[in-house]
Amino acid sequence: AVGDHTPVEADVRDIVYATDRFGFAGLAGDFNGVTSIVEIPNGDQYMINNSSTVSVWINTNSTKDGQYILGLGAWKGFHLEMAADWTWINFVTQYATANIPDSEDNKFTGLGDTKDNGGWQGCTFNKELADSVGKIYFKDKWAHVVSTYNATTKIATLFLNGEKVRQSDFNLWPVDDAKRTTTGVTFAGNLTDGGNKLALGFIQGSQNRVVPATWADPSNIYSYHFKGQMDDLRIYRVALSETEVATLHASEKPQ
Repeated sequence: AVGDHTPVEADVRDIVYATDRFGFAGLAGDFNGVTSIVEIPNGDQYMINNSSTVSVWINTNSTKDGQYILGLGAWKGFHLEMAADWTWINFVTQYATANIPDSEDNKFTGLGDTKDNGGWQGCTFNKELADSVGKIYFKDKWAHVVSTYNATTKIATLFLNGEKVRQSDFNLWPVDDAKRTTTGVTFAGNLTDGGNKLALGFIQGSQNRVVPATWADPSNIYSYHFKGQMDDLRIYRVALSETEVATLHASEKPQ
């Protein structure tokens, strides 16, 4: 809705286009797990509204263990990552609070643990699985991932294939925890010299990196680059409801 988000040619590197989930050739971005990346400018504008939804389809190649699927300044904006042992997927988001901005995980483990049975504080729902998250949802198959944050209710939700799998309520953090004062999502990364580019295929872009470590450098071919296909990335300035997410999934899944 706002701004220019078309990457220049130099910021689309080592991408080929593969068959998408509907069987149409050349319509899904294919990432090689080593050097592939797309860097989209003005990513900070995706976080100027308090509520947010990020929706993406991914087909994750099981020959690569541990993957950063996409990222906007790492946890200083948001990023999506897959565990090296395929036991969890995590969507990390930066939030504005009454103090300094802070990030929070929305990690789905499939263990069924919540705040009431040994899980993380504020977690009100965590679907229990009979097998690993990776095996059920992600290894060598298309999956729809949606992460939402509703600034009015202070609820963050993760959906897989149209179904709610994890939810956290920031109102349930301890009284003295800054996250109780969260007003919405925010970008706390580097606004200048390309530091605000959304990276597809890695945790952050290559310019003016907010995380200077070698493992977070896109030029490091041994890091956790995404390997697989990606399609239909959508970013909304509102938090989609459960019904809306289910409708989106139903309209975009192969029949």
